[in-house]
Amino acid sequence: MLHATFSKEYHHIDPSLSGPIVLRATSRIASYMPLTLHQAGDGNQFGGYWVNTARIEATNKLEDRDKVYLVPGTQVDFILHGGPERWDKGVEFVQRVEIFDEEHTHDNGVDVHLISSSDGSLYRLLCQTLGTYRLVFKRGNLVGDDHSLPALVEASLSLACSLPSSIVVIVDEPVNNRDVIRTAIQADRSPGQIQVTPVTVANGRTIRVAAVSISTTGEPFANSSSLCLKWELGSCDSLAYWNHAYDSENYNPSSWERFLVLRNESGSCIVRATITGFFGSSAADRYSAKLLEGSDNFLTDAVRLQLVSTLKVSPEFNLLYFNPNAKANLSITGGSCFLEAVVNDSRVVEVTQSPPGLQCLQLILSPKGLGTAVVTVYDIGLTPNLVASVVVQVADIDWIEIMSGEEISLMEGSSKSIGLMAGVDDGSTFDIPQYAYMNIRVHIEDDIVELADKDDFSSPSGRYIGAQTFKIRAKHLGVTTLYVSARRHSGHELLSQAIKVEVYAPPTIHPPNIFLVPGASYLLTIKGGPTLGAFVEYTTTDDAIATVDKTLGRLTATSPGNTTLLATVYGNGGDVICQADSSVKVGVPSSAILNVQSEQLAVGRETPIYPLFSEGDLFSFYGLCKDYKWNIEDEEVLTFGVPLVGSEAVQHVSYVDNKELSFINVLYGRAPGRTNIAVSFSCDFISSGSHMEARTYNASLSLLVVSDLPLALGAPVTWLLPPHYTTSSILPSSVESHGQKDGQNRKGSIIYSLLRNCKEATEASQRAVSIDGDKIKTEESNNLACIQAKDRITGRTEIASCVRVAEVEQIRITNKELPVHSIDLAVGAEIELSISYHDAIGNPFYEASNVILHHAETNYPDVVSVNNTRGTNMIHLKAMRHGRALLRVSIDNRPQKSDYMLISVGAYVHPQNPVLHQGSSINFSVVGSDDQASGHWHSVNESVIVLQSQSGQAEAVGEGSTQVSFESSNVKLRTTVTVLPGSTLVVDAPKEMLTNVPFPSQGFSFSVKFSDTNDKINTVGSSKGAPYDCRVDPPFVGYAKPWIDLDTGNTFCLFFPYSPEHLVRTIPKLKDMKPYIYVSINASMKEHSHVSGSASALFVGGFSVMQMGKDIAQLNLTPDFNKTIITILGNTDVEIHWHGQDLLAINPIQKEGFGLSRRIDYEVKEWKWMSTMNQMKNLKLLLTFPFGRRLWEVLP
Repeated sequence: MLHATFSKEYHHIDPSLSGPIVLRATSRIASYMPLTLHQAGDGNQFGGYWVNTARIEATNKLEDRDKVYLVPGTQVDFILHGGPERWDKGVEFVQRVEIFDEEHTHDNGVDVHLISSSDGSLYRLLCQTLGTYRLVFKRGNLVGDDHSLPALVEASLSLACSLPSSIVVIVDEPVNNRDVIRTAIQADRSPGQIQVTPVTVANGRTIRVAAVSISTTGEPFANSSSLCLKWELGSCDSLAYWNHAYDSENYNPSSWERFLVLRNESGSCIVRATITGFFGSSAADRYSAKLLEGSDNFLTDAVRLQLVSTLKVSPEFNLLYFNPNAKANLSITGGSCFLEAVVNDSRVVEVTQSPPGLQCLQLILSPKGLGTAVVTVYDIGLTPNLVASVVVQVADIDWIEIMSGEEISLMEGSSKSIGLMAGVDDGSTFDIPQYAYMNIRVHIEDDIVELADKDDFSSPSGRYIGAQTFKIRAKHLGVTTLYVSARRHSGHELLSQAIKVEVYAPPTIHPPNIFLVPGASYLLTIKGGPTLGAFVEYTTTDDAIATVDKTLGRLTATSPGNTTLLATVYGNGGDVICQADSSVKVGVPSSAILNVQSEQLAVGRETPIYPLFSEGDLFSFYGLCKDYKWNIEDEEVLTFGVPLVGSEAVQHVSYVDNKELSFINVLYGRAPGRTNIAVSFSCDFISSGSHMEARTYNASLSLLVVSDLPLALGAPVTWLLPPHYTTSSILPSSVESHGQKDGQNRKGSIIYSLLRNCKEATEASQRAVSIDGDKIKTEESNNLACIQAKDRITGRTEIASCVRVAEVEQIRITNKELPVHSIDLAVGAEIELSISYHDAIGNPFYEASNVILHHAETNYPDVVSVNNTRGTNMIHLKAMRHGRALLRVSIDNRPQKSDYMLISVGAYVHPQNPVLHQGSSINFSVVGSDDQASGHWHSVNESVIVLQSQSGQAEAVGEGSTQVSFESSNVKLRTTVTVLPGSTLVVDAPKEMLTNVPFPSQGFSFSVKFSDTNDKINTVGSSKGAPYDCRVDPPFVGYAKPWIDLDTGNTFCLFFPYSPEHLVRTIPKLKDMKPYIYVSINASMKEHSHVSGSASALFVGGFSVMQMGKDIAQLNLTPDFNKTIITILGNTDVEIHWHGQDLLAINPIQKEGFGLSRRIDYEVKEWKWMSTMNQMKNLKLLLTFPFGRRLWEVLP
């Protein structure tokens, strides 16, 4: 409502007027929004463009020049906004639609319906006939009482009811946006109406495809749903398929909007849409022919889809080492190659330019500072854009590890790559390229392995490596330690864990080939191969021929034939490390032969003899054969065993005194001549199952016994040496060095020279034997020379010795303590056997160290282990478990040049098979059994040996041979005792107690002499020192050696006990071991071993006090280090005394072992620090035991 007021004063004109004159007028005014038309119908699913119906007032406003296209039979909704509102009831309100064709006459080609009047007027326009129509929408108030002019406004639009001239296909768009439609219209097309530019889409998802009709003017239709559309897929069978679940509820295969499922495959696929006509309506009858007329190439459209993988950037997490030169490569897969990368924190990492040609495949990151950042990659080549992101952490190294495990085993000469892993405290690890910037260095402790480059050439030890892996090559056998170090950005060095690296020899099965008879067995062993964290499994290729325990390697022959044995070495993880194989042959021999190492034997010498088959050795059959019957044709020439001098009643003691040893015998040459030796025996061959086949064998051999020369007085002083040999220092340089003491300095007074014929022609003969200081050198064999000794002080000249040079032809197991080819050992016991060499006729060599390669083995190393002591002619045996094994010693592993010994492990009578003289006594005991207290002793013939049943004390009362036995609830043991008449050696024990602390530097003297005359032992004629040997029983206590006092002529056995430390390491761990034992010193003549004697004495073990593995005399304690640990080794039956009990505490903390091999650890701890130094200086420890005491001082 508009109000107007006019006021004017007139009193100066007309005084009668007392006030102003006021004029007032009012008028009603109406205002309204402009009348506008907005499209309210969406053509997305109907072959039309998209309309944002959510914001109708703000969008989709039509101008007068705008034109809307509809296909006959389709409709579209419009909403009318704005215009005058109805004023009052007295004014006529007008709202109508006027339709005009080109002639501006009314027509029925378009049907307009008002659907709703709320919130604007909603009209639905239906296109019925072809044509272009102008629709004018009018709204307003006509003339009324309050106003004389009408208020009427209008809005119009142009509606074209027409047929499309073409269609376009839209792919992977959420709606049919006009801009997208316009871009599709403008796209170039190849013949067949295929858009030239393919549409790149990410696979593995469902996309929307739609079609839109296009008018002749290039404008999209609002609705084309009355037209029938055909959809086709080309070359899409493995790439895509229609998914009807995404179609509308009323599924129609000719819908203008479809959904396509893309498989997880990449490739090219064509999607085509074609108009095929009208649906069943009146329009179909009128316009179908006109629609399809000449439109074959225009009412169809196709798009080539290029399916690519979904954009993926990997790895999703990157740990980047903080180094300016370090780089991280992000791998990109999928997408369209139109990428943009954005970093949320440029202070941590930056994206650098990728190499040419790789921009679509990778991104390169460089560190700038410690921290964490997110790198986001956008694929702007796809619509909608694909996005992928990764997290990048820039950090310093916190730890580094070797990834090959704690132990590595390498074959000698091979190489292996070792991997590393480095990371940070949260467990994240660096990628492989980062290791090049960490300054990683390899440290190798020993020269057992070396670094190798990628071509397997050696590299300097301790060099820096620039990779996550490095290679080592095995150089020498052994075990070493390896670790790596890396340097942090701050300069601090980090160390990895240390690992053990073992270099092993190529594994071989021992023996590499073996022959066994059916039923025989052999425990195979692996030589070489890894030992750290490895185990071996054995198999055979044919179990019908031989079977093997896969864990122990015990091979058992079952039936004749050939097979192969495989030994596979596995690591801790079950991986195969290496393999070895050997051949196995099983057979039943047709004949046997007798074997000796030489077919000649000198008078007075001995040689072993045993049967062999044409293949194999004694290992192949000895346990299956029995009933050996030996025979010598002429016993005047040869005899079995060694004659016992001085006995008429007992002619010999056979080395084969039981059935188990009857496979081997010893021949003794009695007189010159040739004779035959024969043997017969039977074997029970056990085939698979329990089938047994018995066979009898006969074998014979002719042996020549060679006589001594008629006059061979020099033989006892002739040393036999091998050719091309240098002896040890066997020529004494002075009389004093030979044991004589005359109070004068006679060092180096003896000179030696060779006795030669001055007419010797050749220089070679003069060099056959030569003297080099106190050593003798030999050249060719079959040479003889004598050595003259001259005392430069007295002028006395004598023939010192003669030397004969001969080849080594035979080998023997030499053990005078054991008169037969048999040893009985307790479990855990150890013994050393010496190896002697002989010439072709059985003469022993004076020296022959390391002249030939001797080989020692047993068929059951799990029963007895063998260790060849390098550089000596000794074999070390250790009893491992109960059982029996055969020991063989051979020259170059030849069966024909071998000697054997049977070893039984278990409890046994000690001593074994002793030879006594009438009137002597001996103490029998059982070794290796805990059941001695309940057992008793028994003599089969008490006219020969009288025994005390409980103690085992025996006395030789008569001449002959008998059995001594021991029986308890668990064991039955026996041994043979031979009693001889005549002379024997008498050994007297010293009066003082035997002990090993303090160590007796001069030894304990046991006197040795003959029993019948009490004469001194005559040393004349001895070829080497004293004519008798000394030995200790039991041997683990110490050793003994003969000694002659040249001043008095008295002879002794000097006993030297081993130290407590040595006994703890080597003594058998027997529960019945006491801290004291009886030690026997046995003496026997070298040339006549049956002439012997012994004496027993009590040995009480001493003790040693050790600190940190070293012997100590005093303890050092300080306020900072106020406690220590001391170890008492040996006889620990001690008492510890000290004054000042409030100052010092001593307590045992650990005990192990028994008797002489016991060990106790004590903790010595100071209760409080002494207030004065005098208290400390006066503090002493006194350790006592029943036979002595030792004193230690505690120092501040």
